[in-house]
Amino acid sequence: MRVAQTLLWIDCSAGFLGGVVMLALRGWLSDIYGMPPSLLLAMAMANLAYGLFSFSLAVRRVRPRAMIVLLAVANATWATACGIAAIVLASTASIFGLAHLLIEGLLVGALAAFEWRWRELLLRAP
Repeated sequence: MRVAQTLLWIDCSAGFLGGVVMLALRGWLSDIYGMPPSLLLAMAMANLAYGLFSFSLAVRRVRPRAMIVLLAVANATWATACGIAAIVLASTASIFGLAHLLIEGLLVGALAAFEWRWRELLLRAP
């Protein structure tokens, strides 16, 4: 499984990239998205935390099962939070803000599903 071998690197790269971009552009994105800058700051910080956590796993040769499970559960929780945020903000956020929440939720949900499915394969680096 080639994807399984790089899944944690994909996860940490997406988390870091998303967090840095959102952190740098949160003022502009707030206007475009119709969402408060404080929410975008919280989302950026959460993405950076996810990126750091998945990076801490990606660099290990042997990974604790509990940490792989925690990552999968955290990603599933974040995907759910994105969906709930889209519902709560549906009347105030722009179509761009809602699209961001839904797309991020889908991507993070997919990461959670793959990490859960391949959790045994992720215990050791290739």
